[in-house]
Amino acid sequence: MKHEKKPFVSIIIPVHNESLRLRGVLSHVSEMFGSDAEIIIVDASPESSVLKENLSVKYIHSNKAIRSCQMNLGAEKSEAQMLLFLHADTILPESARDKLMNISEGDGQYYGAFYKKFDSNNLFLKVIAFVNNLQLQYQAKFLGDNTFFASRELFNRIGGFPEISLMEDVELSHILQKEKKRSQVRCVVIKNKVITSARKFTRNGILKTFLLMQKIRLLYFFGVSPEKLRKMYYSR
Repeated sequence: MKHEKKPFVSIIIPVHNESLRLRGVLSHVSEMFGSDAEIIIVDASPESSVLKENLSVKYIHSNKAIRSCQMNLGAEKSEAQMLLFLHADTILPESARDKLMNISEGDGQYYGAFYKKFDSNNLFLKVIAFVNNLQLQYQAKFLGDNTFFASRELFNRIGGFPEISLMEDVELSHILQKEKKRSQVRCVVIKNKVITSARKFTRNGILKTFLLMQKIRLLYFFGVSPEKLRKMYYSR
């Protein structure tokens, strides 16, 4: 009896009103990974997405339009031993499959993320991405658009993403830094760059958006609740 090959990675994509942009991402990921990946869409759109008709993906509807909750739900329903969380506006590098497969075949528990660049030639955005990549390399600090991945064992052990309204990526980064100091955990940085959309910067002005993000991070550091910060961020 022939055994069906199991995927080595579950690619979890949280979405909210992203049908048009998601089609390109799904096509790219499906072509790159084939049967090596389980693709899971966690959709918090008010109406069911037409993308659930795509039989090559697992479609889950989320009642909560909060990214951390969506990603945890996707992880709960996934099957592979490696979990990768991909934003719908981010494209993986062509080397991603081979890089991730090599990591998954190593020993022990691990987590990591990719270097990134924006789909824009704006010099200021290049500087922002450069600084973010340095923080990832030397401080293990990542953001959501760095495309975080982890072994299932480690992800479950730390309880997944903190289910907060905003800053879940920053908080998870802090949790994993502490975990790495007290246990045998590998942090793997992939220098091949994901390409992420600059739309959140260009929509309301690059400098204005950058300053707002820095303000939000500073307020979070001083204890302002993620719910208040979410309202501030989306009031733009």
